[in-house]
Amino acid sequence: MLERTNRFGKKPAQGGSNLWRKKKVSEAAFGYAFILPFFLLMFILTFVVYAIGLSISFTDAANINPGSFIGFDNYTQLFQQTKESKDFFKAFGSTFYYAIGCLVTQIPAAFILAYILNNVPKGVRSPLRAAFFVPVLINSVVIALLFRMIFSRDTGIINWVLGLVGLPNNTDWLQDSTWAIPLLIIVSFWQWTGFH
Repeated sequence: MLERTNRFGKKPAQGGSNLWRKKKVSEAAFGYAFILPFFLLMFILTFVVYAIGLSISFTDAANINPGSFIGFDNYTQLFQQTKESKDFFKAFGSTFYYAIGCLVTQIPAAFILAYILNNVPKGVRSPLRAAFFVPVLINSVVIALLFRMIFSRDTGIINWVLGLVGLPNNTDWLQDSTWAIPLLIIVSFWQWTGFH
């Protein structure tokens, strides 16, 4: 039976050397050691906080008072006709409306924007991508001040333009409950569509 040998007359190594396998394992362990602090921090800041919040929901804790265990009483109170339960469901509905509004506007617009930006000439593509991404980098406080100036009742640009074309220009956009969430969706659209 013939054996395979290399040009020096020795058999080739089978399956790689142990040194190479150990080096690959140590490189992988080194990489995992680098990402471990991130995952630990993420675990602490998400799952541990959720667990603490869930455990507090079964107590009568208020402010810094740790409270005592009351079981599902907090949850049963939500479904009774009290002012607090109505406020909770109103807040839940507003949050749901905001989340769905952001989802159905930002994601399709981001796909369309990405398609358009991928079909423009290469010399223009990078500056346009940067221009659409800039709102993501702007501080939220600055964005809030900017949109407060735009939608202000007395000095806002929107009411000024409405007055120029002869429409009623005294709408208090920021205090009107019918416009609050649509305006938040508009602000979120402007800031985050470039990110998606």
